[in-house]
Amino acid sequence: MLGPEQINLAVRPTPIFLEGLVSIQITEEAAKDLGLRDGQIVRGLIGMRGEELRLIINNREINWLVGSHLKAGDKVDLRVAINARAQQPLVAAGPSAPLAEPSQRLMSLLLRPPQSSPIIPLLMPDGRAPMLQQLAEGESARWLAQFMQSMAVLSPAQVRRALMVSGLFTEARVARQLGVPMDLKQILRIILRNTPPQSAMARELESAIDEIESRQVETLQSQSNRGLSYSFVLPFIDANPVQVQFERGASKDGDLDPDWVINLHTNSRILGELWLKTTYKPSLRLDMEVWAARADSARLARAGSSKLHHQLEVFGLALGKMTVHHARRPLAGSEVQKMMLPGGVVDITT
Repeated sequence: MLGPEQINLAVRPTPIFLEGLVSIQITEEAAKDLGLRDGQIVRGLIGMRGEELRLIINNREINWLVGSHLKAGDKVDLRVAINARAQQPLVAAGPSAPLAEPSQRLMSLLLRPPQSSPIIPLLMPDGRAPMLQQLAEGESARWLAQFMQSMAVLSPAQVRRALMVSGLFTEARVARQLGVPMDLKQILRIILRNTPPQSAMARELESAIDEIESRQVETLQSQSNRGLSYSFVLPFIDANPVQVQFERGASKDGDLDPDWVINLHTNSRILGELWLKTTYKPSLRLDMEVWAARADSARLARAGSSKLHHQLEVFGLALGKMTVHHARRPLAGSEVQKMMLPGGVVDITT
């Protein structure tokens, strides 16, 4: 499982994590002279005193066993903790900072190729969901039952809850010393512990956990680039699950309020496989693009556009351009770029 430092969802430039460093002990008088306070982020500079490396904050040297991976001129961000009596290294910053070698686990999540979601089969009411419920025990079984609601009563609150318990935010909440409610990743890990290690179900659970943690890394990368991206699964007791992604790019060219893009994907038992891309603009206009694998579903989508237009007006929204394709959705640009990374996979079957 990724540590809290790797899934801290603070919006800042891409961080370079320094792991394994002890806190820096300073006296209360020194902290007062430096104007430090609890929780404050300060930046230090690695300098030389003779042949020894020293940490310099506000032109004052602080005794610290500087790691061998640092060199003079490197900058280090630190968080003040415990009433300003200690400082804990956070990240190295600046162009001269050395890159920490990413772990094998992190690299496997970063290079995870686009693929069918392994979470979907586990939450399908006619698939693995009943078995998953049987493997869960006590509080876990009750949580799963509450997690899977009816599509007939779908509400914004239900979507929000699915996002909050998706497993994306657990480590971030731990890092901020906030309460951590039960979420999907924790439930899957509990069930995995009660599953024979070499069984097919254990492999499916491990793959589902990998997907959640891969989505966590994607969320972190997006926020590091001043954007937002949240991917999760919305399960139902009376319909197949829906994959949901909310994303927003970084502000640029003076645009203080970039568009939101909402992507949905499901394989409906009634309508077949469907993809929906909705672009929400600050002007309260929605542009929609639909891909339907079945011709009858594509016709239904086209016929329902006028009704949708009137329904959106009730909420003060306007339907702009709506395009319906009788086809499978092509790969998005970000998915193609990911496949081109080292370790990426390209499907060349025809």
